[in-house]
Order: sequence, then C-alpha cells, then structure tokens
Amino acid sequence: MRRYSAPLLFLLPATLLIALFFVAPVVTTLYLSLTDLSTITFRHPSWIGLGNYASLLRDPFIGKILVNTAHYVGFTLLFNVGMGLLLALLSSSVRERYGNQIRAVWLLPRILPPVVYVVIWQGLSREAPYGLISDLAGTTRNWITARPWDVIILANGLVGASFGMLLFLLAAGSLLLGASGVLSPALSTLLWLPSALVLTCHPASPIVRILRDSVL
Repeated sequence: MRRYSAPLLFLLPATLLIALFFVAPVVTTLYLSLTDLSTITFRHPSWIGLGNYASLLRDPFIGKILVNTAHYVGFTLLFNVGMGLLLALLSSSVRERYGNQIRAVWLLPRILPPVVYVVIWQGLSREAPYGLISDLAGTTRNWITARPWDVIILANGLVGASFGMLLFLLAAGSLLLGASGVLSPALSTLLWLPSALVLTCHPASPIVRILRDSVL
C-alpha cells in the first residue's frame, strides 16, 4: 500500500475537484429532474418520478431539439478530435521549440476569459470591412446571425482542439523522458501551462491589456 501512497496523494486534489464540481452536480440534477421543484421558489420539491421526462417527450419541438443537439455534438466532436489529432501530429513532428510555440498559440483560446473570447468572435464575424471572416469570404454579412451553427461549432471546436491536442500527445506516450534525459514537448507544455495561465489572465499582463484596449 505504501507503494501507491504517493500517487494517491497526488490524485487526491483532482479527485476531490471532479467529485465536487462534476459528479455531485450530475447526481443533484438527476435527483431534481425526478421532482416538481419550482424554478421560481426552489422550495418544497415533491417526488414525481419520470413525469418531467414524459412531459418532455410530448413536447412538439422534441424532435427538432434532438436533431439540433445531435448536429452540434456530432460536428463539434469530429472537429475537436480531428483538429486535436492534426495539431498533435504537427507539434510533435517539428523541433521542440517550435512545437511549444504551436501549442501556446492553440492554448490561448482556452486560457482566455470567456468574455474576451466571445468579443473576439463578435468582431471576427461582423460585416465587412470590419469582420475578418467577411473579408476572407468576399461576402459581407453578420456570420453569427447568418450561419449560427457554423460559428458556434468553430468557436467551440477551436477551444476543444487544444485540449484534444494534449490528450493525443499524452496518449502517444510523449510524457516519458527521452533517452537524452530531455523533457518531452507535452510534458514541457504541461509544466509551463500554470505559469502561462497566471501571466495571461492577470489584469496587468500584456495580452489582457492589448485585448482590452482593442475592445475599448
């Protein structure tokens, strides 16, 4: 047992966070879905079993809701997996210095505050001559209102691809130390990522100042 005490100690913080912020909300949501809890008062819920699910299946828009959900999940998953695999292959096939730079660029959407990320996409999808997408496509339109699914999938996919890239690198065994004793690119990325989060998200960081000034 002492052999596994150190690994278990390192896993404990992550396990507690997952249990508190992922498992507990899922269990709570499932329980509340089986009650008639009011979303206005949030008081005195009564057990009704599968009554909410029966009402949901009788909803006239349930078919469209399921199709939209499958469309979003399917295309987002394909984009995340495909782009993540492509980025992992690209960043691991070049010198470590350039591979880390590629990972840093693709990790920026994930470490940026969501509000900043949304504002950037609002600017990119505006009509010409202000929107970059309109300039590249040669058609002036607001792409968020004209093609909402494409913009949502692309914006979410670029965030998910960065995490998928790291997962593919880890799965490939690139966390292991090489024969030369040099840290692998993926391990180097994970080691400097906390520092990058602090430096990037701090209000005084250059990235935050540049984005803030460009928005204002």
